[in-house]
Amino acid sequence: MNLQEKIDSSYPRYYDYEVEITKDQWIELIQDKEIFKEKNIEHMKCVYKFENHAATCKEVSQILGGTAQTYNGLATALAKRIATKLNIEKLPARKGDSDVYWCILFNGQDVADSDRGTFEWKLKPELANALKELYPDLEYPKPIIEKKLDNVSTSIWLATALLTYMSFINDKVLYDTNIFFEIPKIQKVAKQICSKKIDPARLSQWCNGDHSNHTYCYLRTGENSLRRLTAPGEFGGVKERPDDLDLNMKFELDESIISVKMLLDFVDGVYSNLINSGNNEADIDFESIVNFLQWNAGNKYIKPEKADKETIIFSNQQNMNINQVDYMSQARALGIKARGSFIELGKRTIKGFNEFEMGTCSSWVNQGQKIPDYFWIEYKKKGFHESKSSISLSIAKIEDRILIYVSVEARDIGSNKEDFDKHNKLIYLEKNDQLIYYRAQVNKEVNKILDYPREDIIRMVENNELIKVQVEVAINGPYVSTNTARIVNQIREAFVKLEPYYDVTIGNQKIETNPGKEMQIYNRGTEVNTRFSLNTILFGPPGTGKTYNSILYAVAICDKTGIEALEKKSYETVLSRYKELVKSNRIAFTTFHQSYGYEEFIEGIKPVISNQSSTSSTEIQYEYSSGVFKKFCDKANIENHEPHVFIIDEINRGNISKIFGELITLIEKTKRIGATETASAILPYTGDVFGVPSNVYILGTMNTADRSIALMDTALRRRFKFIEMMPDSNVLTELGINQIEGINIATMLRVINERIEYLYDREHTIGHAYFTDLAKNPSLRKLAEIFQNGIIPLLQEYFYEDYDKIQLVLGDNAKIDDEYKFILDKELKVKNVFKGNPDIDLPEKKYMIQKEAFYKADSYIQIY
Repeated sequence: MNLQEKIDSSYPRYYDYEVEITKDQWIELIQDKEIFKEKNIEHMKCVYKFENHAATCKEVSQILGGTAQTYNGLATALAKRIATKLNIEKLPARKGDSDVYWCILFNGQDVADSDRGTFEWKLKPELANALKELYPDLEYPKPIIEKKLDNVSTSIWLATALLTYMSFINDKVLYDTNIFFEIPKIQKVAKQICSKKIDPARLSQWCNGDHSNHTYCYLRTGENSLRRLTAPGEFGGVKERPDDLDLNMKFELDESIISVKMLLDFVDGVYSNLINSGNNEADIDFESIVNFLQWNAGNKYIKPEKADKETIIFSNQQNMNINQVDYMSQARALGIKARGSFIELGKRTIKGFNEFEMGTCSSWVNQGQKIPDYFWIEYKKKGFHESKSSISLSIAKIEDRILIYVSVEARDIGSNKEDFDKHNKLIYLEKNDQLIYYRAQVNKEVNKILDYPREDIIRMVENNELIKVQVEVAINGPYVSTNTARIVNQIREAFVKLEPYYDVTIGNQKIETNPGKEMQIYNRGTEVNTRFSLNTILFGPPGTGKTYNSILYAVAICDKTGIEALEKKSYETVLSRYKELVKSNRIAFTTFHQSYGYEEFIEGIKPVISNQSSTSSTEIQYEYSSGVFKKFCDKANIENHEPHVFIIDEINRGNISKIFGELITLIEKTKRIGATETASAILPYTGDVFGVPSNVYILGTMNTADRSIALMDTALRRRFKFIEMMPDSNVLTELGINQIEGINIATMLRVINERIEYLYDREHTIGHAYFTDLAKNPSLRKLAEIFQNGIIPLLQEYFYEDYDKIQLVLGDNAKIDDEYKFILDKELKVKNVFKGNPDIDLPEKKYMIQKEAFYKADSYIQIY
């Protein structure tokens, strides 16, 4: 049976059609924007990243959004353009039907796995090689096991054990939140281990010891369909793990080599201790701690035997009068019980942190016979008992509320300035989590949370304006016994977050205490503005004010002032100053794009075009040409007494390694001209020695809807400080954009973004800047213009014209009256459009944008 016969008899379920397109031809095609549009490149890159460069349309849609049909259509349209470009005429076709175009791009085969889809597409080898050459950063997943297993149940146990083991390696400790996994996550890893289909029922039932229909007891059930690995002994040792495990089998996961023997040692040791030690633990009596502090903190305590029975005290807790003897007896009993409960919490917290030892708990009454407003336990690493610093667990009454928090703290008693200076080095460690905040002791009376940039806190520490700085993480309530597991988990997670700061205070982690040398006076009088990082990227979804803020930041850096001061001025005033600085060459602006290169940015060669005359040479001549960044740095090096700002718009759209080349190292703050680790490079064309001056600030902007930070060049991410700019509906209110014909614009934007975040992600929300023109023209006509020209096209791009989701975002799915729907849908009768029975997935509805709805207030009101 030849290929055509095979297609005619069983189309389209398996064939491999050879198209003679070389790698170099593919490279030319990919670079032709009329052939490979941006969405096509994104589609091909996505398929490349799958194992064997093969994926179903369903799998692609789960990553990029849209529907499976979206990518079916994209591939067919792309292949048609290629066929036209290369004059490819002979293509396989269904009997009596149209040509099959997608085989230009892929080889295909049936998929017997409904979770994946129905048909798998594998990139042609030459196309895959071309993609890799053009996009060297493309990652191709290495198989985690050399040869896949045939046993599905064994693969499920191994997948869950691997996930649990990696949680322990990454988090350094196990707690309830990182030992439970969603079924699809376990299924995904199991698929990489097993050659057979992994049916979700295997995880939810057959391998789940808690299910009545189980065959094996490999897994346990958690909340919301989560699963965890069964620990030894939970089912009396019966079918708790596979019998066919090969101890020498190895896996490669997250750059770690893990053997089955390592997994078994881990499960029988650390994991077993965690699960089995917690099985019989009672809940913590948080109510006793909270009530004691709430009603007794700050009260004077008198021992009952010295109290006066005739003295009557009103008990707020009991809402009645009580004699002093009984009052103090009850206070003592409650204090002892509360302290005992807090000690139990402290013991529960330390489990698994083998390097730490728990200290004593503070007393329920102090030496001045006054009941404190807190309980406090400190933890220190073994061998560092003499250090004044510790990780501390506290519960305190702060004003009228009770708060549990974990902090890196230093004892006041017995500490001198040298001890505090050593402790305060923690401020030089960059904050890596939004839940962490700073608190400082300003003087003996004032201890407050610091809501300042870290650079300002560093300056305050170095100027001796603060006695002691601590980093903290607050633990969410409610603080009740039924919430014990969640509270303990939060505390343990806070320990992991704060351990690096503690290591700095005890000298376990070395850190540069003059970060980036930003606070030094550099050679030839270069003073660096300490308010801002030398390399900064403003990032966020479209319309969140990144360009607006880049102007503010640039002016603030050049004029050595703060953003807050500029925000008090009119934008016209700031913009005028910005233009002055651009004119004086202290601010420069460029935009990165896919064709932007080293030659435009640093240096290159360019042809010299002579006038055409009888005496002029006909030979082409070339000259060296400095790029925009090199020219800017050369000038800044001469004017070294003033800060200069180089703005790179759309920094994520360029090929960073291609544009920066060897200079990616030179932009580091420690490698700038004048720093102690000054570095320079010999440029490839001119042979000049080049370095980046310390007074040049690089300010980038990036649109996260185009590319996530996670996908950015690693070398770039490591060298820049990132400042997130998200949609802020309050800005609209501040601009006076409130109600327009009954439409609450701020509420509408907030609801739209909540839906986008649910259906897509937070990086593709809609910025408030789209609506700021309403401040000058608060009319329904202007709002309609914004929606038609801005919001709708953006949603079409986000959801790949998946109008079902666009309807959900705009609330059209819930609108009873069609006249208020922005997107109208009508049932599509396929038989009326196509002949025969098309063997492809076709949409069931057709959609149209209803322009009249944009001019009706109720259309917008019914969004929220």
